[in-house]
Amino acid sequence: MDRNKRDETMDTRGNDRTMGNQRDDKNVNNDDSGWEAKWDQFKGSIKQKWGDLTDNDVKEVEGRRDKMIGKLKEKYGMSDEEAEQQVRDFENENWKK
Repeated sequence: MDRNKRDETMDTRGNDRTMGNQRDDKNVNNDDSGWEAKWDQFKGSIKQKWGDLTDNDVKEVEGRRDKMIGKLKEKYGMSDEEAEQQVRDFENENWKK
């Protein structure tokens, strides 16, 4: 993609406007503190979204974002980038609930 075309589709944070990947960073935490605070709310949604995760898998995550990414890589064979994107999408879908 040429630079001018890319600039037209990217917002100020580098998110691709055409792909619907905009994040509201003030509502999403990329560290574990946000996950720990919302863990009880997230557990059920995690099991719905990633049905191959067992109760034990979810227990092992313990509200830690980095462990969630690792668990997705392990169970689903995702790349770092794919697991990170799925967790980011999950946060965007569930953070305001």
